[in-house]
Amino acid sequence: MSSVIDILELLESDNSRLFKEELLETHSGNDLLKRVFVTVGDPYINFYVNKFKMPTASSFTPEDDAVISNFLDFITESLSPRRVTGNAA
Repeated sequence: MSSVIDILELLESDNSRLFKEELLETHSGNDLLKRVFVTVGDPYINFYVNKFKMPTASSFTPEDDAVISNFLDFITESLSPRRVTGNAA
């Protein structure tokens, strides 16, 4: 199974809608990928963060799926409900 970063890089690599649909259909069983899309695409989830430096995709390794999962847990359980705010966030 491909890592989430690999799948996202493949999505970015080709502008074809059909390619993207086929790729997403192929990885439709990837629960972490689903969580990523729901977390970033849900208009009702707000993280109350203004700006931060985004790491480049090339700085991730395939083993980072666990890190991504932990990050999603943190932002949905701490930032969105405002349990962590200000500089601590």
